Amino acid sequence: MILSLCLVAGGAWAANFEADMVIEGPMGAMTGKIYVKGDRQRQDMEGAMGRTGVITLGEDRSSLILLHDRKAYMEMEAAAFPMADMGGLDADSVPREGAAPEGMKMQNLGSETVAGYVCEKIRLVDEENGDVSTLIWFSHDLSMPLKAIHESPEGTSTVEYRNIVEGNVADDVFQVPEGYQKMEMGAF
Repeated sequence: MILSLCLVAGGAWAANFEADMVIEGPMGAMTGKIYVKGDRQRQDMEGAMGRTGVITLGEDRSSLILLHDRKAYMEMEAAAFPMADMGGLDADSVPREGAAPEGMKMQNLGSETVAGYVCEKIRLVDEENGDVSTLIWFSHDLSMPLKAIHESPEGTSTVEYRNIVEGNVADDVFQVPEGYQKMEMGAF
């Protein structure tokens, strides 16, 4: 779930789409759906942890963590959820080398097509630990990354959005499903 959130970009979104999401990494594979509308995003996934989801709302990047199998949810502020964005990487900074998030070196590797969208291919390398890097394919049409490969000593993780369908995502997608009970973080 964490790497999938790495694909969330900072800045204002204009996108309105849904897509299939495929996540593979050292902890196994997960599949799911992503829904994006303006500055709201929802990801629903199924994997070793069961069926989970994350709804990210508005400019403050607060999140609702959905535990579908338990019919429960938790509220989380962006500051408590450090992977909720890519450290401020946004559509305006993507093509310029040197405009990387703090502590990262960014290299523009040209463009490639992912899921039918021309994307800027970018490598981010941790300045303190060169063994940690992320390749990102950023779509300017959708104002967000469509694919990422994160490499570290712990292994390689990949997130990719496929079968993208642009269109009107319903507002109720970004609400807690009916019948879900609120949990406090300590209860998880």
